[in-house]
Amino acid sequence: GTGRTGFLHETVAADYPDMSGYEVYACGNPLMVDAARHTFLRNNRLPAEHFFSDAFITRKESKPVASGSDQPDAPQEDATTATRMER
Repeated sequence: GTGRTGFLHETVAADYPDMSGYEVYACGNPLMVDAARHTFLRNNRLPAEHFFSDAFITRKESKPVASGSDQPDAPQEDATTATRMER
Protein backbone atom coordinates (compact mmCIF):
# COMPACT_ATOMS: atom_id res chain seq x y z
CA GLY A 1 0.00 0.00 0.00
CA THR A 2 0.93 3.62 -0.37
CA GLY A 3 -0.66 4.90 2.84
CA ARG A 4 1.10 5.94 5.99
CA THR A 5 2.21 3.33 8.48
CA GLY A 6 2.95 3.45 12.19
CA PHE A 7 1.05 4.16 15.36
CA LEU A 8 -2.20 6.09 14.96
CA HIS A 9 -1.45 8.58 17.76
CA GLU A 10 1.91 9.46 16.18
CA THR A 11 0.21 10.17 12.86
CA VAL A 12 -2.39 12.37 14.56
CA ALA A 13 0.37 14.17 16.52
CA ALA A 14 2.24 14.91 13.29
CA ASP A 15 -0.90 16.22 11.57
CA TYR A 16 -1.98 18.37 14.56
CA PRO A 17 1.17 19.84 16.16
CA ASP A 18 -0.88 22.36 18.19
CA MET A 19 -3.90 20.70 19.83
CA SER A 20 -4.53 23.53 22.28
CA GLY A 21 -7.86 24.34 20.60
CA TYR A 22 -9.06 20.72 20.32
CA GLU A 23 -10.72 18.02 22.36
CA VAL A 24 -9.57 14.43 21.84
CA TYR A 25 -11.54 11.24 22.44
CA ALA A 26 -9.41 8.09 22.21
CA CYS A 27 -10.65 4.55 22.66
CA GLY A 28 -8.97 1.19 22.42
CA ASN A 29 -6.25 -0.78 24.11
CA PRO A 30 -5.08 0.85 27.38
CA LEU A 31 -1.47 1.04 26.15
CA MET A 32 -2.53 2.94 23.03
CA VAL A 33 -4.75 5.30 25.01
CA ASP A 34 -1.94 6.02 27.51
CA ALA A 35 0.57 6.60 24.70
CA ALA A 36 -1.82 9.00 22.95
CA ARG A 37 -2.47 10.95 26.16
CA HIS A 38 1.23 11.20 26.97
CA THR A 39 2.18 12.33 23.45
CA PHE A 40 -0.64 14.83 22.98
CA LEU A 41 -0.21 16.47 26.40
CA ARG A 42 3.59 16.56 26.28
CA ASN A 43 4.28 17.33 22.61
CA ASN A 44 1.10 18.80 21.15
CA ARG A 45 -0.07 21.32 23.78
CA LEU A 46 -3.34 19.46 24.44
CA PRO A 47 -4.82 20.58 27.78
CA ALA A 48 -5.29 17.57 30.09
CA GLU A 49 -8.95 18.45 30.60
CA HIS A 50 -9.50 18.12 26.83
CA PHE A 51 -8.45 14.45 26.66
CA PHE A 52 -11.26 11.91 27.03
CA SER A 53 -10.90 8.16 26.69
CA ASP A 54 -12.36 4.70 26.98
CA ALA A 55 -9.72 2.02 27.38
CA PHE A 56 -10.78 -1.58 26.96
CA ILE A 57 -9.48 -5.04 26.27
CA THR A 58 -10.95 -7.87 24.25
CA ARG A 59 -11.88 -11.25 25.64
CA LYS A 60 -8.67 -12.65 24.13
CA GLU A 61 -6.63 -10.17 26.21
CA SER A 62 -8.48 -10.71 29.48
CA LYS A 63 -8.09 -13.42 32.09
CA PRO A 64 -10.46 -16.37 31.68
CA VAL A 65 -13.48 -16.38 34.01
CA ALA A 66 -13.86 -19.55 36.05
CA SER A 67 -16.64 -21.85 34.91
CA GLY A 68 -19.79 -21.40 36.98
CA SER A 69 -19.05 -17.75 37.70
CA ASP A 70 -22.05 -15.44 37.82
CA GLN A 71 -20.18 -12.81 35.77
CA PRO A 72 -21.61 -12.23 32.29
CA ASP A 73 -19.46 -13.17 29.31
CA ALA A 74 -17.32 -10.42 27.82
CA PRO A 75 -18.15 -9.23 24.28
CA GLN A 76 -16.70 -11.38 21.49
CA GLU A 77 -15.81 -8.63 19.04
CA ASP A 78 -12.21 -7.59 18.43
CA ALA A 79 -10.91 -4.31 19.80
CA THR A 80 -11.01 -1.28 17.57
CA THR A 81 -8.99 1.87 17.92
CA ALA A 82 -10.31 5.33 17.17
CA THR A 83 -9.21 8.87 17.72
CA ARG A 84 -11.55 11.77 17.04
CA MET A 85 -10.56 15.43 17.00
CA GLU A 86 -12.99 18.27 17.64
CA ARG A 87 -12.33 21.96 17.48
